[in-house]
Amino acid sequence: MSVIDVALRTITCNTCGKTVTFDPQNAKTLLEDNPWVKTVRIIQTLQGRNFAYDSDECELKAIEEGHHNPEEAKKVIAMPGAGAIAVAAAAAEAQERANKALKEGSGVTLQGS
Repeated sequence: MSVIDVALRTITCNTCGKTVTFDPQNAKTLLEDNPWVKTVRIIQTLQGRNFAYDSDECELKAIEEGHHNPEEAKKVIAMPGAGAIAVAAAAAEAQERANKALKEGSGVTLQGS
């Protein structure tokens, strides 16, 4: 009598509970008997957890229930003050005047140097 080791694989949808256990060498018959396996998607989170879903509907249910894609903490973004906006607007206006003067061929006064 000989000993034969067989490795089985199980796929379970985390939302609806559909499950199939199969020998990976018989994958062709698995797809014929369980067509939903063709649409299985695996989601791996940054925390190292894996979720399996058999359809878009199951994945959307899991997202609605908060299984993955946790809400991000709100971030406060500092807006520039009115002074910074006025300085930027003045610089843009000066640049525009200088470009117009160059295109018209009139003289331009350079600052600095």
